[in-house]
This record gives sequence, structure tokens and C-alpha cells, in this order.
Amino acid sequence: MGAAAKEQRQFEELAKDSGFLEQLPPSQRHPVMRLRWAGFARDHQEPVVALTYRGVYYALADEIQGAAAKQPTWNRDAFSLLLLLMTQSDVDVTKINYQQYLQVR
Repeated sequence: MGAAAKEQRQFEELAKDSGFLEQLPPSQRHPVMRLRWAGFARDHQEPVVALTYRGVYYALADEIQGAAAKQPTWNRDAFSLLLLLMTQSDVDVTKINYQQYLQVR
């Protein structure tokens, strides 16, 4: 989740480089997940959730126009998928009762 959230900054730096976006299919010309909208030229839908942390505005929302707008729930879907993957992999093994799963004969 952290890697996807940090990817936005690197993507935006690469997008400044001429020719970078042209090498990508149109459907991939945006970061995996956009959380920081300040200074972004395109508008976004009403956020599902938004907050300001240490003076930075974060919002879970989708673009109204641009490449990501053709997939209107891209940002929310990416966030949900990453959250689901995180919960599947983040298990406290000390709470697992192995005797339920192991049958020694």
C-alpha cells in the first residue's frame, strides 16, 4: 500500500520527461493511485474520504477527465484492491491455532 501511495510522486516526475507518457498505453497514463490533488490540473469527483495531514490535502477520489476518467472508479478500485491484499497478507501468526489445521497421525 505504501509503495503504491508513494508512486504518484515518481510518476509525476517521469511524466515531465518528454516522451515518457507516449511510451505508455493511454489507459496507463496515470499513477496507480492518486491521493494528492493539490496542483493537479484536472478536477476530481467528490472524494470518498479526504483529510489534511501536516498541511497536505489527501483525497480518495477519481478523475473527471483525462486517461483515468475513462475508467471512472480506477482510484477507488486500486485502493480497495491494495487494502484487500494488505489484509490478506497481514496476519498475526501468534493468533493462529495451528492444531486446527494440522492433523498428526
